[in-house]
Amino acid sequence: MFFVAKIIPLNSLRYAGGIADSIDAINQKIPAVVEAKNTLDSPVGIVDQSNGFTDDDFLPDGIHPNEVGEKKIAAKWQAAVEPVLRKFRPLPCPL
Repeated sequence: MFFVAKIIPLNSLRYAGGIADSIDAINQKIPAVVEAKNTLDSPVGIVDQSNGFTDDDFLPDGIHPNEVGEKKIAAKWQAAVEPVLRKFRPLPCPL
């Protein structure tokens, strides 16, 4: 399975319009791209990183996530990947 993540937002106190609007536009197109590429032989899913962030989740540059923001990113990836991994039985240890 292949995953495509939506782009995290920017700190809204530092960035409004411009690049923030471009990120929103890209994120809005991702579901259609994923739907077009998703097949039974090559499944594609979305990790929605575009919501759930606050202005306090960013470093002072307003672009990069701080430790709290990184943990939110990791939790979203885990929520997406874990159900896929559960479908596979562990291989027996050869030792």
